[in-house]
Amino acid sequence: MNGKPIGVLDLQGGVCEHIDHLQRLGIDARPVKQEKDFDGLAGLILPGGESTCLARLLRIFAIDEIIIRGFREGMKLWGTCAGAILLAGKLTGEAPHLGLIDIEVQRNGFGSQLDSFACESSVPKISPDP
Repeated sequence: MNGKPIGVLDLQGGVCEHIDHLQRLGIDARPVKQEKDFDGLAGLILPGGESTCLARLLRIFAIDEIIIRGFREGMKLWGTCAGAILLAGKLTGEAPHLGLIDIEVQRNGFGSQLDSFACESSVPKISPDP
């Protein structure tokens, strides 16, 4: 693996899955929980989870300020699901959280998270059972 590592914000969501996929591609990836973990990153992935809870945790631990500073200094960002909500510059009907990426998103556009999607599936990394 070469190049600067990619961090995956390790507060909620599919942290292990993101790291696993990056490593399969030969990318150095590591979990990020606190300020020292941001040192030397090329980019940061904000995985899914519950966006309101994640936004609170970002503020409580002042990680929001670290992400904003890193972005302004050239760190690349990518958000999946709740991560995209946190990064969005415009959040329909609500104030944006980090507001760093020029996209508009709508939280719970199809109702609650349970109404948004449901299916049986197996995730072999976690369990072979559906």
